[in-house]
Amino acid sequence: MAILTNVAQALVGALVYGGAGLVGAIAAIAMLPGLKRFEDGPAPVDVSPIALVAGAAVLGAFVAWRHVPMAQLLTGAVVTIALVGLWYCDARTGIVPDVFTLVPLGLAILFAFFTQQQVPVLISSVVLFVPFALAAIFSKGRGMGWGDAKLAALAGALLGMMAATFVLGIASLIAVIVASIRYRSKPVPIAFAPYMAAAIAIGIAYKAW
Repeated sequence: MAILTNVAQALVGALVYGGAGLVGAIAAIAMLPGLKRFEDGPAPVDVSPIALVAGAAVLGAFVAWRHVPMAQLLTGAVVTIALVGLWYCDARTGIVPDVFTLVPLGLAILFAFFTQQQVPVLISSVVLFVPFALAAIFSKGRGMGWGDAKLAALAGALLGMMAATFVLGIASLIAVIVASIRYRSKPVPIAFAPYMAAAIAIGIAYKAW
């Protein structure tokens, strides 16, 4: 009986997060014509919106399987909209729209105030933001963009300092390895937000488990 309950919850989670992913994909596609890619930015990368929605559904099933509170489930769904949207936009244009980082970050901080967790959430956001911001400053946006820095702040707010540092560190390592293989160690800018989005999604799943 417990297994059937888990399966039912997983299906609901898949539907909720899959729907959230669909909203994010539609929003990103609608924004795309207004996003002008920088000439020295990352080359466009084809990414399937369907694959992103499917990934969101898998994340939802995984999270819901563990009987997470409804507030946490819905918060994750909102974040999923943002993750799918910024993944698609960054892959296609090299730009991470603020709506996909600052809105969920603001909601996370607001939720933290209601749960009396504002201090650790704010500290985690700032600690994760600073190194990415410094990288954006010193690389003049080529090696690291401000959208990535804002996304790092969101990761800190959602996952906590230690977990966010770990998953983003792994994401950075994987991005460097993939870029080295693909571009043969040439200094070519890459879309980094998809790696960060995947790391955040994994962190969300881990916290739920």
